[in-house]
Amino acid sequence: MEDLILYDTGLLLRASTTTLDHSELSLALWERAKARQIRACIAEQTVWEFFSILTRLRIPHRKVLTELQKHLQIFPLIAPTRETFAATFGSLQRLRWLTGPQVFDLFLAHTALDNGVRRLYTFNDRHFRRFNLPLQVVNPASEQP
Repeated sequence: MEDLILYDTGLLLRASTTTLDHSELSLALWERAKARQIRACIAEQTVWEFFSILTRLRIPHRKVLTELQKHLQIFPLIAPTRETFAATFGSLQRLRWLTGPQVFDLFLAHTALDNGVRRLYTFNDRHFRRFNLPLQVVNPASEQP
């Protein structure tokens, strides 16, 4: 599984809407995963974040579920393992500056690592880099010519 890439929630959101920045790039990356040109996965947490964000934006429940089903047909899911909680808690003790919702990014990073996924595509790369974990964090917008 070491060549799997975890797609962050922001990438899926942008692939599902044209109103956010980098939506064309995100859709292109989604299409590459669909065509099996990229071995990408998503985490269970990503599914719940996607649902939460879109329903808070008043996107109809049924439409959000349809979008989720589209993504779930393309991406294998990874889930926290037995070690994920302890690893995340250990990082919380080390990262004394971490507050608020960044804990969810930390949990996502540990979920990836505990599943053997070493590469993350995210537009929120600064948060993930600050964790100093053995995870290659890639902002796809930075890789564009």
